[in-house]
Amino acid sequence: MPPQQAEFFQDNQITFEEYRQSVLSVRSCVSETGLFSDVGEIEQDGFGQLSFYVEYQAPEDAGANETEAWDNAYESCNSEYGDHTASAYVVLNAPSVEEQEALRPQLVTCLQTAGVNIETDASRDDIRDAFTSLATGSESVKQSAQECGAQFPRFFLEMPAKK
Repeated sequence: MPPQQAEFFQDNQITFEEYRQSVLSVRSCVSETGLFSDVGEIEQDGFGQLSFYVEYQAPEDAGANETEAWDNAYESCNSEYGDHTASAYVVLNAPSVEEQEALRPQLVTCLQTAGVNIETDASRDDIRDAFTSLATGSESVKQSAQECGAQFPRFFLEMPAKK
C-alpha cells in the first residue's frame, strides 16, 4: 500500500475526514499532471460518496495513445492516493442489514413527502429504482428526493461487490 494511504490505516479505522483527504489528494495529483483542461471541485452526492469531474480537450487527431495517457494518469493518481482508502471507508462504515432496515422506513417517508411515488413497504431495490427514475421527473421532486438521500447517506453505503 502506498505510504500516502498507509497512514490512514494506523488505527484500523477510516474517518470521513481521512476519506475526504484521500479524495483531495487524488484531485490534486490529477490536476498537477497538466493533462486535463478542467478538474472540478470535490462534491458529495446524496449517498455520501465524494467525487470530482475531469475534462480534457482532445484534439481532433487525438489517437488511442493520448486517451490512454489520460486514463493512466487518473488511475496512477487514484492508486497512489485514493483507492485503498475509499474502499476501506465504505467497508468499515457500511451499515449492517439491521441498521439499513432501521433507516428504510424513515427514508421512504421522506421520499413520499418529497413527492416520490413509492410504496411504504418499498425494498432497498425499490428505493434505488425510485432514485434512478428521478432523472426523468420534476426538478423540484428530484431536488427534494436528493435532500432525503443526503439525510440518510449511510443507507446507501454498501460493501463493494466481489469479483
